[in-house]
Amino acid sequence: MENQIGPNESRKAPKIALWVTLTVVILIIIAIVLYVGGVFETNTNSNTNTVANTNTETNTNVAVNTNTTVNLNTNTVLNTNSATNTNAPIDTSDWQTYTNTEYGYTAKYPNDWTVEDSTITDSDPLGRELPLRSVKFYSPDKSYLLIVGLQKTSDKGTLNLGGGFGAGDRATSDTITILGSSVNVEKIVYNGKTKNVLYPSPGGTVNIGSYTFGAQFGVSQESGISYDNIDLDNVSETTTSQQILETLTLFL
Repeated sequence: MENQIGPNESRKAPKIALWVTLTVVILIIIAIVLYVGGVFETNTNSNTNTVANTNTETNTNVAVNTNTTVNLNTNTVLNTNSATNTNAPIDTSDWQTYTNTEYGYTAKYPNDWTVEDSTITDSDPLGRELPLRSVKFYSPDKSYLLIVGLQKTSDKGTLNLGGGFGAGDRATSDTITILGSSVNVEKIVYNGKTKNVLYPSPGGTVNIGSYTFGAQFGVSQESGISYDNIDLDNVSETTTSQQILETLTLFL
């Protein structure tokens, strides 16, 4: 007896085929989805990191040295010492000129100083009268006096350079040039103060060529200055007296 398919079995066959088809389609779809999803994930996991160093470091520090050092030296040294530097040349063009025609010499002195010749007579040990000669230069108020003696060595008589001196020690301080010769400057110093200035020594003279010379500077009897207060190193007249001596000139 042959196998026969009944009505129910014939209806089941199409259904099975349908389900098989659907299953295949679904599997295909799933495969496609998985594939697409894998590709997408792969692309997504790609190294898309881009390091962009957008930091711009601008060094705007500018070192500006605004320190300004201005050295204004306003120190003024005032030399209040009335005695000027005798090494500095002086202008004597407007000074007066003393002329001694007997012995042939001249000397210049400031316009406000005065000058007088002095010749007195004295006796030597033998009783002979001898002239004592000098020229006196007085400061404007006659407080200070420069006595100058100059005569020919062959002349009789002596130079009148004033009287004695007060207490004090002798000290050689310097030299000056008089009539082309170097003459010692000596002082009488008492209690640290100069009382007299002498050229060349107390009561002494020096021979310059055919002349005998001597001079001294100090306060005059008219000054009224006490001996203790005399300090010739601190008066300008001391410098002026030395400048007068430096102008001595012979013309005979």
